[in-house]
Amino acid sequence: MAPWAAWLVVGGAAFVHGLAGFGSALFAMPLLALYLDLRTVSPAVALMGLTLNLVLLWQLRGRVAWRHLPPVLAGALAGVPVGVGILREWPVAWLKAVLGVVLVAYGAWRLRRRPTPGAGDRPWPAALLGFAAGCLGGAFNTSGPPVILWAGRQPWPKDTVKATLQAFFLVLSAGVVAGHAWAGLIDARVTAFYLSTLPALLAGLALGAFLYRRVTTEGYRDLLHLALVGLGLLSLWSARGG
Repeated sequence: MAPWAAWLVVGGAAFVHGLAGFGSALFAMPLLALYLDLRTVSPAVALMGLTLNLVLLWQLRGRVAWRHLPPVLAGALAGVPVGVGILREWPVAWLKAVLGVVLVAYGAWRLRRRPTPGAGDRPWPAALLGFAAGCLGGAFNTSGPPVILWAGRQPWPKDTVKATLQAFFLVLSAGVVAGHAWAGLIDARVTAFYLSTLPALLAGLALGAFLYRRVTTEGYRDLLHLALVGLGLLSLWSARGG
């Protein structure tokens, strides 16, 4: 893969993350995997995600809704081994199709309806969505959609939504990076690729964050729900191939 192409992909992924607060892996993984070994791509993208989460969380460190995080994190940690078991036993196409339908329906509905004040004060919905995120993470390494759904339904300012997403993803990405390191996957090739694309990562993040500051809270919330619809359609499309 040409260095300029890798920079474009990594910069584009960081731009998406800087604007929305998520989506870098969904953007970068399939494009980088077309030209590079998955054993290089996966740990490199995990390092990129950890970097993005750290930078954004530092920038928004005073905005995290810490008291709302324990239920969703506990649910996610409980869901990961279940997701691994589901991956072994259930047809992947069925799971992707169900996920796609739910995300498209919910995202489209939320685009027409504003969140109810106080929705973030109930722990059980957060725990259930966290559990779903953990299941998806264990099965497909895509824990984002349920957490985006959870955060998007809260009556919070956009900085609180984005910051809280970073805190959640930071815990998961740190675990993924630690797992890759323990398995010996973060080698010299992965480190070299990560460091060589780091300038593009930071530039894309800065541009995305710059545009984010010009989006209103309602505009950002709509962006989250549009992302859910897009992720749902992508899940439905991938279900066609099993």
